[in-house]
Amino acid sequence: MKKIVALGMNALQRKQIHEFQAIADMGYAIDFFTNDVTNDSNNQVILISGIIQHYSLEKTILKRIIQISKYFFCEKNITFAHIYPGGRFAWIYLIYCKLRRIKTICIEWGNILDWDRLDIITKISLIMCYRYSNAIWYKEPYMEEKIRKLGGEKLFFIHNCYSGRTDENINQEKTHDFIWVNRLIPQRYVFWFINALKKDELKETKNFLLGLQENLETNNPINDIQRKLILQQTKNLQMLNFQDPFPYYNKSKFFILPSSIVFGNNSLIEAMSYGLIPIVTNTFGHELIVTDGYNGFVSENSEAAFIEKMIFAQSQPHDKLKIMSENAIKSIKDNFSLEQWIKKVEKLYENLEKL
Repeated sequence: MKKIVALGMNALQRKQIHEFQAIADMGYAIDFFTNDVTNDSNNQVILISGIIQHYSLEKTILKRIIQISKYFFCEKNITFAHIYPGGRFAWIYLIYCKLRRIKTICIEWGNILDWDRLDIITKISLIMCYRYSNAIWYKEPYMEEKIRKLGGEKLFFIHNCYSGRTDENINQEKTHDFIWVNRLIPQRYVFWFINALKKDELKETKNFLLGLQENLETNNPINDIQRKLILQQTKNLQMLNFQDPFPYYNKSKFFILPSSIVFGNNSLIEAMSYGLIPIVTNTFGHELIVTDGYNGFVSENSEAAFIEKMIFAQSQPHDKLKIMSENAIKSIKDNFSLEQWIKKVEKLYENLEKL
């Protein structure tokens, strides 16, 4: 049986399950090596049907080398390696794969965003993975130029996709207005959302924010953002830790994403598939998913313009919003389906097999 080993993921998360299930359904066994920072990866692995194994990576470099060495010595049937290059040890996985002549795919899911705050070892590791992997699978259009500048070639653009999950309550009455479902990284402007809710026109709205995180590294900039955010808590906003967002999608009308990066955000795709109307900023790639006035609202990239767009969206008649909600669902099913994603991944694997 063909096998894929996934090396260096921080954790296996709910949002990734449908994609890995699709790969398992292609006939691949999958071995995951993760840092399991969420302490939840084992619970996610059991959701994937197939021949699946999960290994928690050792914390020190010596123990990790021994662990990976034993694995590669014993495991003879590896077709491809997915290498997640955001950690300091990713170059080690690459070298082992080269020694074993295993074809490698560097998976770029956003590590390049943190380039300026990465230590020198991690930067070198990233560059090695970009330059010497057999292929680079990137998920956002903005990544291409940055990867090429660091020496990456053989790029494959395969964006996130709609999981196909449905819910019998999708058409329930909307009790809330705006929802934020994303990490609070500096590239996303959560305080634009908070300041909008303080405006007289939006004071009577009811809203959710799902994205608070616990046990972050001390130097993570999200810590400062969360502290400031909690101090600015408003009565019309319920702030919650990350959790299954689908019950909250069912209750909400609009999905909020003011950001320097918009395109293939997992939560954006999920929310639109549930009929939420997105409000996003006019950034590179947004036009591939959101068309202003058709399936969402697009704001100019400033706080004042974004707040104005939120107020405008809230004031629109029910019939217009209903049509836009239906268009949002159709856009995702037509352009971000799991079936389309599978064809692209199969093409990537076919190209590697020819090498």
